[in-house]
Amino acid sequence: MSSQTTNERREKRRFIIGSIMTPILLVIGALFGTYIIAPWQDQNVENARRQRYENEPPLRVRIREILPEPVTYVFDQPLSMESKRALQTERLWEGILAKATPFDSQCIEDSIDPSLKKSVCQKHEGRTHHEVTLIGRRQEAVRIVDIRAQLIDTHTPPTAAIVFGPTGGGGDIREGGIPLGSSDLRLRDPDTSQHYFDEKFVYVSENEPEVFFVDTSSSTYDFLWEIVIDLMVEGEKENMVVRADGSTQVNGKIFGPDGTLLRTDGKLTGTPFRNPGPIQPVSAYKSAFSCEVGEACKPTLKED
Repeated sequence: MSSQTTNERREKRRFIIGSIMTPILLVIGALFGTYIIAPWQDQNVENARRQRYENEPPLRVRIREILPEPVTYVFDQPLSMESKRALQTERLWEGILAKATPFDSQCIEDSIDPSLKKSVCQKHEGRTHHEVTLIGRRQEAVRIVDIRAQLIDTHTPPTAAIVFGPTGGGGDIREGGIPLGSSDLRLRDPDTSQHYFDEKFVYVSENEPEVFFVDTSSSTYDFLWEIVIDLMVEGEKENMVVRADGSTQVNGKIFGPDGTLLRTDGKLTGTPFRNPGPIQPVSAYKSAFSCEVGEACKPTLKED
């Protein structure tokens, strides 16, 4: 038998073996990828997702305060002579007001004064208005079960100084909200005054925003408070506590305004919301001023 014939037979055997083995190896590779590699990759993705959930709240929160027209400012501490002079200087008074608490003062009870022959307000109410944007951070939509206020502290309304200021941006103001002096601190629908979530099912999808307006009123005290959001997250009940600076607390974990995990336990120390309550008669304040855009503030109370 010639060497040429032997080589031809060898080549033929190699071809037959290759034709048989190639499909078998392809099938084995496919099965390996399907049952070994893919589950391993899926598990890695799931582990990464769970790790992300551990390190951020179920909702990202953005807070925007809406100031009325005109806005009122109250001070906790008496104004120094330097601050009073700055208020009466056109380009300096805005810096002084940055140290005060802005809010919306509304008259809720008035009567006719016979001597003045005009309506005089007998009772005021302090109001605050916040736009709360919630952005989903879970693969499964998060359900908002309820939104309510939680009181932190109560004080007598401040009387150190008051400034009746210029406009603060003129955002849309919605009536209703949460009366802080009541025993029911759940968010109410501004149109019906019914509890907002009693007949509404609200879900926040991943990376999608949902906007709520949280308005408060107080005709009695100066309240420090925070928002509590009752949630249903992947079938589990959770509570998220929100402060005015956007920091949150969920399941004992403290998150910064950007959603970064700060601590795994402890108290939420972010800036609380504040409603300073009703304004008092001007004579109750140690200092009182009225300001307009483009002008210096003018004292409205004669001081000793």
